Amino acid sequence: MTYLQKISLLTLVVLISLTSCESRTKQVDSEPEDIEDVNSPVVEDSKEIKEESTEVTSDFDLESIPETDKLTGAFPYFILPEGYVFNHPKKKGGEGEIKDFEQEFFIVNENYLAREGKSFKAQIVADKNSGKEFGKLEIQENFDAFIKELGGVKVHNGNDLDAETKKNFREEHPNASRDGYLHSSSNYKDIHTYVIRKPDAWVWVQYNLGRYNANISILEEKVFEDSMSLMDSDEILSRLTTDGKAVLHINFDTNKATLKADGKEAIQEIFKALQTDNSLRISIEGHTDNTGSSAHNQKLSEERAEAVVQELKSLGIAMDRLSSKGFGSEQPIADNSTEEGKAQNRRVELIKI
Repeated sequence: MTYLQKISLLTLVVLISLTSCESRTKQVDSEPEDIEDVNSPVVEDSKEIKEESTEVTSDFDLESIPETDKLTGAFPYFILPEGYVFNHPKKKGGEGEIKDFEQEFFIVNENYLAREGKSFKAQIVADKNSGKEFGKLEIQENFDAFIKELGGVKVHNGNDLDAETKKNFREEHPNASRDGYLHSSSNYKDIHTYVIRKPDAWVWVQYNLGRYNANISILEEKVFEDSMSLMDSDEILSRLTTDGKAVLHINFDTNKATLKADGKEAIQEIFKALQTDNSLRISIEGHTDNTGSSAHNQKLSEERAEAVVQELKSLGIAMDRLSSKGFGSEQPIADNSTEEGKAQNRRVELIKI
């Protein structure tokens, strides 16, 4: 039996390109389930499949996953068995949602593991025109078998996380659900997670099985590339003169008001601008993304703005030319649902006064 025949028997095939597939605009009869309602008790005969699937121990090392060259084609790599379609992750219809850079939490070693990269998020539903009903075991069996055929490894097999783990996660990431970062890894049972290690990338696949649909995330890891550049003193003066405002992205240590080396370089440019125009007075205003609580973000934005003031003071700028404010996450300039948007929102604004 050829490799392609085996795949045919599994009813799940490699996607040569999402855009090259036949358009799937068919919809289910009712609105997709809310994530709060997506889970239902696992039916008994799922036990047999779980016993056959590869389990990992609590100290499983991701580096032990072997590389495979069997996963080819275009992201997001998979189409579904006949009778199933992808819907938009948040609304009825559509074909799923691709973002060039996003975050998702995948479950491995009985805990949440944040990963970032190119993402595909969707609901898996039965095509209403096929007469088919959604089958949890059919979806699970196909993914289990096909990802194993591709050389991937299953790293979480449906069991629920303990209450303490979930409680700690909610405290550390209070906005994760609101931001869509728990699309396939909500605090419910029947979550299945796989890793495929390509020679040039790690590919994560995760879905949670509900009664009428499944929420799936596919993510190909990559490091976020900051496309922002340093604004020099001439540009700062030009913006302040023309607009009365200059927006800078000054790098601090994560979740702190401690300046990184390139953050200090950015402040050097503010210093040069203030030296060039001795009459210039500015308000330094800090802004954050929406990660964390409002109170925490407010305090962090104030501390970061004040850190800039203190750095300028240490360089010899008189304090009567400087003031500082913090606005937390209350004044975003970009979409906080993406990493690019969050990076835009983490900023310091110089306001001419």
